[in-house]
Amino acid sequence: YLLKDLSCKIRTAGHDKKPSRLVALFAGCVIFAFTSTGCSTTAPQQSSSRFLAWSDAQPAYRLQTGDQLSIVHPYSPELNQDVTILPDGRIVLPLVGAAPAADKAPEELAQDLENKYLSELKEPDITVIPRTIGPMKFVVGGEVGNPGIFTYTGRIGVVEALFTAGGFEDTANRSTVALIRRSEDDQPMLKVIDVAAILSGTGTEADVPLQQYDVLYVPKSTVAEVGTWVDLYITRILPFNRGFSYSLNKTLE
Repeated sequence: YLLKDLSCKIRTAGHDKKPSRLVALFAGCVIFAFTSTGCSTTAPQQSSSRFLAWSDAQPAYRLQTGDQLSIVHPYSPELNQDVTILPDGRIVLPLVGAAPAADKAPEELAQDLENKYLSELKEPDITVIPRTIGPMKFVVGGEVGNPGIFTYTGRIGVVEALFTAGGFEDTANRSTVALIRRSEDDQPMLKVIDVAAILSGTGTEADVPLQQYDVLYVPKSTVAEVGTWVDLYITRILPFNRGFSYSLNKTLE
């Protein structure tokens, strides 16, 4: 079964010298899960929950470690400052000190900062402007040569991401590659991509650009295997809503 091979092969990839706490948590939890299952050959059980319906709507950008920001006070320009989100996900500002910034939309961070500055300013008005975006991260698992966590800058599509992870194994089902993405509400959505059609030139529109923390999974047989893999190794790791569980619609099996 694919869980046996995946659990024995997955490892952290890319060139992050100081990976974010999210990625470090992913790697740690995956290793723990694999070692505690001992690369078991037991057949995976069918999941009892479901993914959200897929939406192509572009979610609001969420800040991440390494992003460079301008914190602008229109009515108190002496407090204007350019900052970089630190590896712990925080920024440090005059008067109020450290503030969490990673995984927030710029508008959300601006509101948080206005609340922090209430003790220092009468009517704080703050704008957060992203200046430089840090590297994005995605995960590739299943029947590829080098499963793991990868970083990239700029645009990367499904096919390029899969080849970044070492390309397909001979056992891969190239017609049912699963793309898992968190929704605007931090819940997981699933899209099945026929990469074989993309490579043949008949389905190139499916080679969509990846977004932050996207997961690509290449099964051995049907996409129905993905639900169990997500339940076991992704549910408590990627930044989805913790109250949401995972599975696949029967129509996708």
